[in-house]
Amino acid sequence: MKNTLLSITIPTFNRAKDLEACLESIALQVREAPALNDLVEIVISDNCSPDNTESVARKYESEFANFVYVKNETNIGFDRNTLNVVVHATSTYCWYLGDDDVIQNGGIELVINHLKDGLHDVMTVEATPTKSDSLHAVKKSYPESSLIEVSDGNEFYFKGYCQGGFSVLIFNREMWMSLVDTEDYLNYWLYYETVLKMLVATKKKILYVSEPVIVTGQDCRWSENGTELFTFINSNLLMEKMIGFGFDKDRVVAELEKNSQKIPIMTLRAKGHGLKYTIENLKFMYRNLPYAHKHNLLAATLVYFVPNFVVRLVRDTKKKLS
Repeated sequence: MKNTLLSITIPTFNRAKDLEACLESIALQVREAPALNDLVEIVISDNCSPDNTESVARKYESEFANFVYVKNETNIGFDRNTLNVVVHATSTYCWYLGDDDVIQNGGIELVINHLKDGLHDVMTVEATPTKSDSLHAVKKSYPESSLIEVSDGNEFYFKGYCQGGFSVLIFNREMWMSLVDTEDYLNYWLYYETVLKMLVATKKKILYVSEPVIVTGQDCRWSENGTELFTFINSNLLMEKMIGFGFDKDRVVAELEKNSQKIPIMTLRAKGHGLKYTIENLKFMYRNLPYAHKHNLLAATLVYFVPNFVVRLVRDTKKKLS
Protein backbone atom coordinates (compact mmCIF):
# COMPACT_ATOMS: atom_id res chain seq x y z
CA MET A 1 0.00 0.00 0.00
CA LYS A 2 1.41 3.35 -1.09
CA ASN A 3 1.15 6.64 0.78
CA THR A 4 -1.83 8.09 -1.07
CA LEU A 5 -3.26 11.60 -0.94
CA LEU A 6 -7.00 10.91 -1.14
CA SER A 7 -9.14 8.02 0.08
CA ILE A 8 -12.54 7.82 -1.58
CA THR A 9 -14.46 6.20 1.25
CA ILE A 10 -17.65 4.33 0.39
CA PRO A 11 -19.84 2.83 3.14
CA THR A 12 -22.32 0.52 1.43
CA PHE A 13 -25.24 -1.77 2.14
CA ASN A 14 -27.27 -3.89 -0.25
CA ARG A 15 -26.95 -1.66 -3.31
CA ALA A 16 -24.76 -3.74 -5.61
CA LYS A 17 -26.09 -2.24 -8.84
CA ASP A 18 -25.67 1.33 -7.60
CA LEU A 19 -22.22 0.56 -6.21
CA GLU A 20 -21.14 -0.70 -9.63
CA ALA A 21 -22.08 2.64 -11.23
CA CYS A 22 -20.35 4.48 -8.39
CA LEU A 23 -17.09 2.56 -8.83
CA GLU A 24 -17.27 2.81 -12.62
CA SER A 25 -17.37 6.62 -12.35
CA ILE A 26 -14.07 6.48 -10.44
CA ALA A 27 -12.45 3.81 -12.63
CA LEU A 28 -13.28 5.81 -15.75
CA GLN A 29 -11.27 8.77 -14.47
CA VAL A 30 -8.33 6.61 -13.42
CA ARG A 31 -8.24 4.98 -16.87
CA GLU A 32 -8.19 8.39 -18.55
CA ALA A 33 -5.59 9.81 -16.13
CA PRO A 34 -3.43 6.88 -14.90
CA ALA A 35 -1.37 9.19 -12.65
CA LEU A 36 -4.39 9.39 -10.36
CA ASN A 37 -3.94 5.72 -9.48
CA ASP A 38 -0.90 6.45 -7.32
CA LEU A 39 -2.69 9.26 -5.47
CA VAL A 40 -6.11 7.73 -4.84
CA GLU A 41 -7.21 4.92 -2.52
CA ILE A 42 -10.63 3.27 -2.71
CA VAL A 43 -12.02 2.12 0.65
CA ILE A 44 -15.31 0.20 0.85
CA SER A 45 -16.99 -0.82 4.09
CA ASP A 46 -19.71 -3.35 3.33
CA ASN A 47 -22.29 -3.41 6.11
CA CYS A 48 -22.96 -7.15 5.80
CA SER A 49 -24.89 -6.87 2.53
CA PRO A 50 -26.99 -9.94 1.61
CA ASP A 51 -26.71 -9.22 -2.15
CA ASN A 52 -23.70 -9.50 -4.47
CA THR A 53 -22.02 -6.32 -3.21
CA GLU A 54 -18.76 -8.13 -2.54
CA SER A 55 -18.50 -9.57 -6.05
CA VAL A 56 -19.13 -6.10 -7.52
CA ALA A 57 -16.41 -4.61 -5.31
CA ARG A 58 -13.96 -7.38 -6.18
CA LYS A 59 -14.69 -6.85 -9.87
CA TYR A 60 -13.15 -3.39 -9.59
CA GLU A 61 -10.28 -4.33 -7.28
CA SER A 62 -7.85 -4.79 -10.16
CA GLU A 63 -8.69 -1.33 -11.54
CA PHE A 64 -7.04 0.43 -8.63
CA ALA A 65 -3.50 0.37 -7.29
CA ASN A 66 -4.80 1.07 -3.77
CA PHE A 67 -7.98 -0.77 -2.85
CA VAL A 68 -9.44 -1.77 0.53
CA TYR A 69 -12.62 -3.84 0.94
CA VAL A 70 -13.95 -4.63 4.41
CA LYS A 71 -17.11 -6.63 5.09
CA ASN A 72 -18.63 -6.32 8.56
CA GLU A 73 -19.73 -9.55 10.21
CA THR A 74 -23.01 -7.91 11.19
CA ASN A 75 -24.82 -4.73 10.19
CA ILE A 76 -23.34 -2.11 12.52
CA GLY A 77 -25.66 0.68 11.45
CA PHE A 78 -25.12 3.69 9.21
CA ASP A 79 -23.15 5.85 11.65
CA ARG A 80 -20.71 3.14 12.70
CA ASN A 81 -20.17 2.16 9.10
CA THR A 82 -19.32 5.75 8.13
CA LEU A 83 -16.79 5.71 10.97
CA ASN A 84 -15.46 2.31 9.92
CA VAL A 85 -14.66 3.40 6.39
CA VAL A 86 -12.56 6.34 7.63
CA VAL A 87 -10.77 4.16 10.17
CA HIS A 88 -9.66 1.82 7.38
CA ALA A 89 -8.50 4.66 5.13
CA THR A 90 -4.78 5.48 5.00
CA SER A 91 -4.62 8.70 2.96
CA THR A 92 -4.09 12.26 4.13
CA TYR A 93 -7.62 13.18 3.03
CA CYS A 94 -10.94 11.35 2.86
CA TRP A 95 -13.86 11.97 0.53
CA TYR A 96 -17.14 10.43 1.61
CA LEU A 97 -19.03 8.96 -1.34
CA GLY A 98 -22.51 7.49 -1.17
CA ASP A 99 -22.82 4.09 -2.78
CA ASP A 100 -25.60 5.36 -5.06
CA ASP A 101 -23.74 8.53 -6.11
CA VAL A 102 -21.21 9.06 -8.89
CA ILE A 103 -18.34 11.51 -9.37
CA GLN A 104 -18.44 13.75 -12.42
CA ASN A 105 -15.59 12.98 -14.81
CA GLY A 106 -12.90 15.54 -14.03
CA GLY A 107 -13.99 15.81 -10.41
CA ILE A 108 -11.25 13.63 -8.93
CA GLU A 109 -8.52 15.52 -10.77
CA LEU A 110 -10.01 18.82 -9.59
CA VAL A 111 -10.03 17.70 -5.95
CA ILE A 112 -6.53 16.24 -6.11
CA ASN A 113 -5.15 19.45 -7.61
CA HIS A 114 -6.51 21.51 -4.73
CA LEU A 115 -5.45 19.14 -1.95
CA LYS A 116 -1.88 18.37 -2.95
CA ASP A 117 -0.45 21.56 -1.43
CA GLY A 118 -2.05 20.90 1.97
CA LEU A 119 -3.67 24.34 2.10
CA HIS A 120 -7.10 23.09 3.22
CA ASP A 121 -8.43 20.85 5.99
CA VAL A 122 -11.96 20.90 4.57
CA MET A 123 -13.21 21.07 1.00
CA THR A 124 -16.82 20.80 -0.14
CA VAL A 125 -18.31 20.41 -3.60
CA GLU A 126 -21.69 20.97 -5.18
CA ALA A 127 -24.03 18.14 -6.18
CA THR A 128 -26.82 17.70 -8.69
CA PRO A 129 -29.62 15.09 -8.83
CA THR A 130 -29.53 15.05 -12.64
CA LYS A 131 -28.36 11.58 -13.57
CA SER A 132 -27.21 10.85 -17.11
CA ASP A 133 -24.50 8.32 -17.89
CA SER A 134 -23.50 10.18 -21.03
CA LEU A 135 -23.45 13.53 -19.21
CA HIS A 136 -21.38 12.67 -16.14
CA ALA A 137 -18.97 10.53 -18.19
CA VAL A 138 -17.90 13.51 -20.28
CA LYS A 139 -14.92 15.26 -18.70
CA LYS A 140 -15.88 18.58 -17.16
CA SER A 141 -13.63 21.61 -16.70
CA TYR A 142 -14.12 23.79 -13.65
CA PRO A 143 -13.50 27.53 -14.07
CA GLU A 144 -11.65 29.49 -11.41
CA SER A 145 -14.89 31.35 -10.68
CA SER A 146 -16.38 28.11 -9.33
CA LEU A 147 -13.71 27.88 -6.61
CA ILE A 148 -14.59 29.86 -3.50
CA GLU A 149 -12.23 30.17 -0.52
CA VAL A 150 -13.48 31.33 2.88
CA SER A 151 -11.33 31.97 5.95
CA ASP A 152 -14.05 31.78 8.60
CA GLY A 153 -15.94 28.55 9.36
CA ASN A 154 -19.05 30.42 10.50
CA GLU A 155 -19.26 32.33 7.23
CA PHE A 156 -18.58 29.17 5.24
CA TYR A 157 -21.51 27.39 6.90
CA PHE A 158 -24.02 30.23 6.84
CA LYS A 159 -23.30 30.95 3.18
CA GLY A 160 -24.57 27.42 2.52
CA TYR A 161 -21.24 25.98 1.45
CA CYS A 162 -21.32 23.01 3.84
CA GLN A 163 -24.70 21.33 3.62
CA GLY A 164 -25.30 17.88 5.08
CA GLY A 165 -25.10 16.01 1.80
CA PHE A 166 -23.01 12.91 2.32
CA SER A 167 -20.90 12.92 -0.83
CA VAL A 168 -19.94 16.59 -0.88
CA LEU A 169 -17.55 16.44 2.09
CA ILE A 170 -13.77 16.12 1.78
CA PHE A 171 -11.61 16.42 4.89
CA ASN A 172 -8.24 15.93 6.53
CA ARG A 173 -8.43 12.42 7.97
CA GLU A 174 -6.14 12.96 10.97
CA MET A 175 -8.04 16.04 12.08
CA TRP A 176 -11.40 14.30 11.58
CA MET A 177 -10.28 11.35 13.70
CA SER A 178 -9.12 13.72 16.46
CA LEU A 179 -12.54 15.40 16.64
CA VAL A 180 -15.00 12.56 16.11
CA ASP A 181 -17.06 11.60 19.17
CA THR A 182 -18.08 7.95 18.85
CA GLU A 183 -20.28 8.05 21.95
CA ASP A 184 -22.18 11.34 21.72
CA TYR A 185 -23.65 11.83 18.27
CA LEU A 186 -27.09 12.12 16.67
CA ASN A 187 -28.36 9.19 14.62
CA TYR A 188 -27.40 9.48 10.92
CA TRP A 189 -25.30 12.61 11.53
CA LEU A 190 -21.96 11.44 12.98
CA TYR A 191 -20.17 12.00 9.66
CA TYR A 192 -21.51 15.55 9.31
CA GLU A 193 -21.19 16.87 12.84
CA THR A 194 -17.49 15.94 12.83
CA VAL A 195 -16.92 18.02 9.69
CA LEU A 196 -18.85 20.89 11.29
CA LYS A 197 -16.44 20.77 14.22
CA MET A 198 -13.58 20.99 11.73
CA LEU A 199 -15.00 24.16 10.17
CA VAL A 200 -14.54 26.15 13.37
CA ALA A 201 -11.35 24.36 14.47
CA THR A 202 -9.28 24.69 11.30
CA LYS A 203 -6.77 27.50 10.92
CA LYS A 204 -6.70 27.05 7.14
CA LYS A 205 -8.94 28.44 4.43
CA ILE A 206 -11.95 26.30 3.49
CA LEU A 207 -12.67 25.59 -0.18
CA TYR A 208 -16.06 25.24 -1.89
CA VAL A 209 -16.67 24.23 -5.52
CA SER A 210 -19.89 25.83 -6.73
CA GLU A 211 -20.36 23.69 -9.85
CA PRO A 212 -21.55 20.06 -9.53
CA VAL A 213 -18.87 17.49 -8.88
CA ILE A 214 -21.26 14.86 -7.52
CA VAL A 215 -24.31 13.36 -9.22
CA THR A 216 -26.58 12.04 -6.49
CA GLY A 217 -28.56 8.83 -6.65
CA GLN A 218 -32.32 8.69 -6.31
CA ASP A 219 -32.62 5.80 -3.84
CA CYS A 220 -34.94 7.13 -1.13
CA ARG A 221 -34.33 4.29 1.33
CA TRP A 222 -33.61 6.83 4.06
CA SER A 223 -37.22 8.07 3.91
CA GLU A 224 -38.87 4.68 4.45
CA ASN A 225 -41.33 4.44 7.35
CA GLY A 226 -41.26 8.20 7.79
CA THR A 227 -37.63 8.23 8.90
CA GLU A 228 -37.11 11.57 7.15
CA LEU A 229 -39.09 13.34 9.90
CA PHE A 230 -36.75 12.02 12.59
CA THR A 231 -33.73 12.82 10.42
CA PHE A 232 -35.06 16.37 10.09
CA ILE A 233 -35.61 16.65 13.84
CA ASN A 234 -32.12 15.32 14.54
CA SER A 235 -30.68 17.84 12.08
CA ASN A 236 -32.22 20.58 14.24
CA LEU A 237 -30.77 19.02 17.37
CA LEU A 238 -27.42 19.01 15.60
CA MET A 239 -27.78 22.73 14.95
CA GLU A 240 -28.26 23.25 18.69
CA LYS A 241 -25.02 21.33 19.27
CA MET A 242 -23.26 23.63 16.81
CA ILE A 243 -23.44 26.44 19.37
CA GLY A 244 -21.19 24.34 21.59
CA PHE A 245 -18.85 23.69 18.65
CA GLY A 246 -18.25 27.44 18.36
CA PHE A 247 -20.79 28.64 15.80
CA ASP A 248 -22.52 31.99 16.26
CA LYS A 249 -25.48 31.43 18.62
CA ASP A 250 -27.74 34.16 17.24
CA ARG A 251 -27.37 32.92 13.69
CA VAL A 252 -27.95 29.30 14.72
CA VAL A 253 -31.13 30.20 16.63
CA ALA A 254 -32.37 32.21 13.64
CA GLU A 255 -31.84 29.15 11.43
CA LEU A 256 -33.69 26.93 13.90
CA GLU A 257 -36.65 29.29 13.98
CA LYS A 258 -36.68 29.37 10.18
CA ASN A 259 -36.57 25.58 10.09
CA SER A 260 -39.66 25.40 12.32
CA GLN A 261 -41.72 26.57 9.36
CA LYS A 262 -40.89 23.30 7.60
CA ILE A 263 -42.31 21.04 10.32
CA PRO A 264 -45.84 20.67 8.86
CA ILE A 265 -44.58 19.83 5.35
CA MET A 266 -41.91 17.45 6.71
CA THR A 267 -44.61 15.68 8.74
CA LEU A 268 -46.77 15.43 5.63
CA ARG A 269 -43.93 13.98 3.58
CA ALA A 270 -43.07 11.47 6.32
CA LYS A 271 -46.67 10.29 6.48
CA GLY A 272 -46.61 9.77 2.73
CA HIS A 273 -43.69 7.39 3.35
CA GLY A 274 -45.37 5.41 6.12
CA LEU A 275 -44.80 7.33 9.36
CA LYS A 276 -46.62 5.62 12.23
CA TYR A 277 -48.86 8.13 14.00
CA THR A 278 -48.28 7.03 17.57
CA ILE A 279 -48.34 9.16 20.70
CA GLU A 280 -44.66 8.28 21.28
CA ASN A 281 -43.67 9.72 17.89
CA LEU A 282 -45.70 12.85 18.53
CA LYS A 283 -44.04 13.31 21.92
CA PHE A 284 -40.63 12.94 20.29
CA MET A 285 -41.51 15.73 17.87
CA TYR A 286 -42.70 18.10 20.61
CA ARG A 287 -39.82 17.30 22.95
CA ASN A 288 -37.08 17.87 20.40
CA LEU A 289 -38.20 21.03 18.63
CA PRO A 290 -37.81 23.67 21.36
CA TYR A 291 -37.38 26.54 18.88
CA ALA A 292 -40.55 25.74 16.94
CA HIS A 293 -43.38 28.29 16.97
CA LYS A 294 -46.62 26.99 18.47
CA HIS A 295 -48.66 27.55 15.31
CA ASN A 296 -46.23 25.39 13.29
CA LEU A 297 -46.40 22.59 15.86
CA LEU A 298 -50.20 22.85 15.86
CA ALA A 299 -50.31 22.59 12.07
CA ALA A 300 -47.94 19.60 12.19
CA THR A 301 -50.14 17.94 14.83
CA LEU A 302 -53.24 18.32 12.65
CA VAL A 303 -51.36 16.81 9.72
CA TYR A 304 -50.00 14.08 11.98
CA PHE A 305 -53.44 12.54 12.60
CA VAL A 306 -54.56 12.50 8.98
CA PRO A 307 -54.59 8.81 7.97
CA ASN A 308 -51.54 7.87 5.92
CA PHE A 309 -53.60 6.35 3.12
CA VAL A 310 -55.35 9.70 2.62
CA VAL A 311 -52.01 11.50 2.37
CA ARG A 312 -50.74 8.96 -0.18
CA LEU A 313 -53.98 9.13 -2.18
CA VAL A 314 -53.81 12.93 -2.46
CA ARG A 315 -50.07 12.82 -3.26
CA ASP A 316 -50.44 10.18 -5.97
CA THR A 317 -53.46 11.94 -7.49
CA LYS A 318 -51.51 15.20 -7.73
CA LYS A 319 -48.62 13.38 -9.41
CA LYS A 320 -50.96 11.86 -12.01
CA LEU A 321 -52.61 15.21 -12.71
CA SER A 322 -49.25 16.93 -13.12
